[in-house]
Amino acid sequence: MSLASIDHAADPESAARDRCLVLLYRTVAVLSHLCSVPARDDEQRREERAEQQAPAPQGPVLPPPPPVDYGVFMQGLVQAMQTQAHTQAALQAQLEAQVE
Repeated sequence: MSLASIDHAADPESAARDRCLVLLYRTVAVLSHLCSVPARDDEQRREERAEQQAPAPQGPVLPPPPPVDYGVFMQGLVQAMQTQAHTQAALQAQLEAQVE
């Protein structure tokens, strides 16, 4: 089923959720592209700056952060966006009920 086939007028909550999901998927696609294809110029500049500006470490050196499970991260992000869409639709319905 495509977004065009959904009757959004009958279900404003569904419309808000669909808009959030489309935005999420576009954002993920852009971020995936940006993360997987680093610009060489930016990378070289970063390395040069790191060589020039490397301060002497103070205190204990911390271990690297744990790896990120992007699947879990994305599930949480989708859930948060769905919750936000649901809340927005409920508030919109409340507002419309007050106006009537």
